[in-house]
Amino acid sequence: MKKASLMLAIMVMLTGVSVQAQKKSAQFRISPPTIQPQFVVIQDDSGGGYLLFDPASGAYKSNLCEFGFAFSGTGQVKIDGCNVYFSDIQPGYRIFASVNMCDQDAKCAFEIFELPSLGFDIEPIRESWTDTDMRNNTTECGAVVSPK
Repeated sequence: MKKASLMLAIMVMLTGVSVQAQKKSAQFRISPPTIQPQFVVIQDDSGGGYLLFDPASGAYKSNLCEFGFAFSGTGQVKIDGCNVYFSDIQPGYRIFASVNMCDQDAKCAFEIFELPSLGFDIEPIRESWTDTDMRNNTTECGAVVSPK
């Protein structure tokens, strides 16, 4: 009878230890890394311009090279894992950007309603950029190469 009681007590203890081990391991789950770059540079693949922004402060500079428009200011930034989202909505223009820092690609959209330097209302300009490789970006206006 003592042997049976001892065996039952050992089995209960082993089961309890197993359950406790599973509970503790659930507390230490590894979350995906959060990317926090110092500066993000998006450059249009077709040479239309660039957008440079600081994810920490939201400060940015942008140049729509083909139109000669330059913008700067402070936008809003949201970081979600590898994805960085930027936006700035002003009375004369809107800028939106979505960046995947893990894949190093980005998309950016501009809507302009008035000339930045003159304040004139204009026919809206809509620009959409794609940056398929952010590793080679600069903050210079590149020549747009037209296909032959």
